[in-house]
Amino acid sequence: MNELHMRKSETSSGSDDEIKQEEVAETSSGSDDEIKQEEVAETSSGSDDEIKQEEVAETSSGSDDEIKQEEVAETSSGSDDEIKQEEVAETFNAEAMAVCEDSLANQGGQTPPTEHAREQGNIDLEGNIDLEGNIDLEGNIVLEGNIDLEGNIDLEGNIDLEGNIVLEGNIDLEGNIDLEGNIVLEGNIDLEGNIDLEGNIVLEGNIDLEGNIDLEGNIDLEGNIDLEGNIVLEGNIDLEGNIVLEGNINLEGNIYLEGNIDLEGNIDLEGNIDLEGNIDLEGNIDLEGNIDLEGNIDLEGNIDLEGNIDLEGNIDLEGNIDLEGNIDLEGNIDLEGNIDLEGNIDLEGNIDLERTRRRPIFSYSLKSLKTK
Repeated sequence: MNELHMRKSETSSGSDDEIKQEEVAETSSGSDDEIKQEEVAETSSGSDDEIKQEEVAETSSGSDDEIKQEEVAETSSGSDDEIKQEEVAETFNAEAMAVCEDSLANQGGQTPPTEHAREQGNIDLEGNIDLEGNIDLEGNIVLEGNIDLEGNIDLEGNIDLEGNIVLEGNIDLEGNIDLEGNIVLEGNIDLEGNIDLEGNIVLEGNIDLEGNIDLEGNIDLEGNIDLEGNIVLEGNIDLEGNIVLEGNINLEGNIYLEGNIDLEGNIDLEGNIDLEGNIDLEGNIDLEGNIDLEGNIDLEGNIDLEGNIDLEGNIDLEGNIDLEGNIDLEGNIDLEGNIDLEGNIDLEGNIDLERTRRRPIFSYSLKSLKTK
């Protein structure tokens, strides 16, 4: 009791409030709250929350989320997405075999090839290239359109497109293809020359060129065109046969073929040639009219027409036929000379001529000749 009076008089600590204040200020160790505060301030190791905080702050290895974070940050090898990202970043060249030695500038959408793509040149795109095949380049492909491939394009030259090339076949080029139209292929185009198109080429066959095809029209092929010369078209060539050229075909009209045209000369057309047969030329056929054939025309000379030749037979020429009229044949005309007509020849038989210099008499007799 004396001690309590002394503490009250000197330090005023004998009251219950002062005792509580001293207990809080000096030790504050007798209450449950202080025990909790000391546990939180000093060790904070007796609660479940602190155990979790220590595990997150120090090791962070006890939770599933932290295990995932450590796997992504350190190894990133436990998830399927990371395996795919590493395979794309590290082994894409082994998968796609994509080798670019110059530059690959893509301004549009490009679907990467799934088999093989090898570039030593440039591909400038504002369009799309969808590939299941291969593009091998030492040249350039400049596109504002689309190339859809299940086949191959092998280039040492250039393809400039504002249109589309849809391929299930192959284009092998040492030259150029300039397109504002479309090339749809299930066959092959082998070029050492050029194809300039504002129209369309639809192929199930082949075009082998060392020359040029300039088109504002269409070429529809199930056959072949072999060229060392030129085909200049503002019209159409529809083929189920073959055109083999060392010369030129200049068209503003159409050539429809189920047969063949073999040329070392020229065919200049503003009309049409419809063939189920063959035209073999070392000379020229100049037409403003039509030639309809189920037979053959073999020429070392020229046929100049403003009219029509309808044939189920053959015309063999080493000379010339100049027509403003028509020749309708189910037979043959074999010539080493010339036929100049303003009229018609209708034949079921044959005309065999060596040559005549009497053109007025010759021309008059042929205009009146009709054998049926």
